[in-house]
Amino acid sequence: MRAQGFLEDSINEVISYLKERGYLDDTALCTMLIDKLTASLNYSLKGIVIKAKQRGIPDLIISDCIKNYEKSFEFEAALKLAEKRYKNYDNTQQTKVSRYLTYKGFSSNTIMKVIDKLNYNN
Repeated sequence: MRAQGFLEDSINEVISYLKERGYLDDTALCTMLIDKLTASLNYSLKGIVIKAKQRGIPDLIISDCIKNYEKSFEFEAALKLAEKRYKNYDNTQQTKVSRYLTYKGFSSNTIMKVIDKLNYNN
């Protein structure tokens, strides 16, 4: 608004209006984003943090919001991505699965659990 030549008082008035109605609430935005991304089962916790940072949410707010989420969704997300990418999985593809899930930001512990599950299913 400054670039468009609006007065400082007008800018502050608009900001106050938006804050009162919850449009400028980083915590609410972060919570909504995390809910959406965990439900999609397409992202690791690390990937979700990166997405939140890309949206301009401060690190402190992200870390506070992330504390409220169980990490169990990560295993489900990793398993879903691995099964989707490697439909005809066999034991010789363990390294590929591991690299793929590492690239996606999953922890080594989660990756080991996914590989164990894939091996057990085959």
